[in-house]
Amino acid sequence: MRLTNFFRYKNLLDSYALVIKDPDYRSLFILNFGISVLGAMLVPVFPLWVLQKVKISVSGVFFILAIVGVGSAILNIVLGYVSDKIGKQKIFIEITLLLSIIRGILYSFFPFVSVIIAASWLTQVSSGALSFAMLKEKIIAKNHLPLEGKITSTVRASISIAFVLGPWLGITLVSIMSFEHFYLLYAALYLGLYLLVKFKVRDSSMLKSSPLQNASKTKIKKQITPLGLSMLLIVLLVAGNLSSSPLLVLELHNYASAKEIGVVFGAGPLFEVIAFPIIGHLNDKYGTYKTLLAGSIIGAIYFYLLSLSVNVYFVIACQIVGTLYVATLFSTLMIYIQKVLGGKSGFSSSFYFSAVSLAGVFCNALLGTALAKFNYSVGFLILGLVTCVGIALLLIARKFAPSFVGVN
Repeated sequence: MRLTNFFRYKNLLDSYALVIKDPDYRSLFILNFGISVLGAMLVPVFPLWVLQKVKISVSGVFFILAIVGVGSAILNIVLGYVSDKIGKQKIFIEITLLLSIIRGILYSFFPFVSVIIAASWLTQVSSGALSFAMLKEKIIAKNHLPLEGKITSTVRASISIAFVLGPWLGITLVSIMSFEHFYLLYAALYLGLYLLVKFKVRDSSMLKSSPLQNASKTKIKKQITPLGLSMLLIVLLVAGNLSSSPLLVLELHNYASAKEIGVVFGAGPLFEVIAFPIIGHLNDKYGTYKTLLAGSIIGAIYFYLLSLSVNVYFVIACQIVGTLYVATLFSTLMIYIQKVLGGKSGFSSSFYFSAVSLAGVFCNALLGTALAKFNYSVGFLILGLVTCVGIALLLIARKFAPSFVGVN
């Protein structure tokens, strides 16, 4: 499909049509949806399984999650670097999917702490990170960079759609089957994703290389990348979002029913399905940097509004504002980091996902300390302050760091 034909797509539904009509983008949309549904299924099931079947304390659950998060951050960066060296992301995606199949089998038959930690370390390498690296390569190879924001954001919206269904599906399945059968089904579904990648996903090397693709790879050899600055930027901007959900549950518990809390958290992903294509369009029209800056400012406002929350309807209204912030963090920020790090799509995407994992560890520790002394409203103000520090860093990096200058 020619680039000129792509510019016909202007409204929300056509953003999805743009992705679905292209076989390469469509296969990555389906892959990310499948991976995310399976990941979302584990969100409510994994803690229950560890508590009831493995017989670990609540503090032990969080300890395991922390170990997994740190392991994920390290292994993602290593795998991203190696995939760039070899140049075939598809092979590594297949490997991570096979490891996830093995994890499901091990969880089913060997529910021991040592097995859980080892299997989680091996399988927390993100197939999603590599799939977005492959998406970046395909966008460059197809000469679709002017629509990078719209394409990336729409593919990322598949994750939001998945998180509308995943938690409910996980709880439903464990209510009608044993944990052992659940994890065997989990492994079988990952086998389906492996077959999808094996037979339907084309490696980027199979696409005709474009001048833009070659130029991007040449430029990176001359560029000194400020990895520490990029890591700090991602952590500061993303941390608040990752920590706001558990904090919001605690806040709503004071004046909302369980059903109303469910509505609040179901509304977020639904609004994101709309927000991601909107942010993608703004990214393509006004540039990555301006969109990221505006979205981060919206995030700071979002946390301030949550600190004032008095009823569930006000919180739902805040969620609408918050989805623009979420869409910015999980599409535009990733694109921005990919641009800062040049042509290393595998490393830059994995680096982004690793920093997101570390952001969760950082802000949960920060909030745990703060909430021991203050109330929930102060907690939201702290998240807003962390976001403001991230905004300040974004402005400073733009002005003084060479690799950040000129990234639009």
